[in-house]
Amino acid sequence: MQAAQNQHLETIGFGGDGDEVDAVLEVERHFGVSFNYADAATWQTAGDVFDALLKALPPDGRDQENLWSTFTKIMCDETGADASRVGSDTLLIALPLKVVLCRGLERLFRSR
Repeated sequence: MQAAQNQHLETIGFGGDGDEVDAVLEVERHFGVSFNYADAATWQTAGDVFDALLKALPPDGRDQENLWSTFTKIMCDETGADASRVGSDTLLIALPLKVVLCRGLERLFRSR
């Protein structure tokens, strides 16, 4: 059970209903930056948004202690996800129901 707790979250759990926008705006507000939204349509993971943050920060701001942990806490405040388990590959949007159901059925059939 301990190993599962240390794994990165698959998704932060945003629903695609605007909560992800609120989180990104809060990151901008907290760090006093404005993102370049030209690539926003390609942001799929926490790492994608973090890269945008790094680009928006002045060079001396990129070396802030706890930058990643502060960023992930802000991103997770909306959904209640465990910020300590967010990795750069953690998806922003919750998985589609079809994916969740297929995985559940696979586990069910494997356990028989």
